[in-house]
Amino acid sequence: MKPFLWILACGALWARWSLGAENPPTPTSLRTNDIIALIGGALTLWGPLIAAIVFSLLAETLRLQAPQIYMMSLGLLLILSVLYLPGGLASLRVATFKSWWTDTRDWARERRYEWSGDKARDKRRARERRLV
Repeated sequence: MKPFLWILACGALWARWSLGAENPPTPTSLRTNDIIALIGGALTLWGPLIAAIVFSLLAETLRLQAPQIYMMSLGLLLILSVLYLPGGLASLRVATFKSWWTDTRDWARERRYEWSGDKARDKRRARERRLV
């Protein structure tokens, strides 16, 4: 029985080195396809097509120009896409940009109100009115 196992092992090693076995698909390529589907939106056809073009151009540019931050920036793109574009790129419409603009404008007004001291002054005046 032992010579059979040795022959089997040697045959397997010979086949591996002489024929050159194909490598299985890497997890990176599978994740890339998933990321493209997430960024594009799964419910339409044109969303993933646009995402594939944008993602491929961005990935190759970053990989060649800034290899140190390549994967980190793609991860950030995925996180931002999931948080702010739950429907993917397919959900981008004029109404989306208008709502982003009004939300950003309202946020800036609130911050300006707080940082200028007006909020503290209004609180102090309200407190003084209650005391009188």
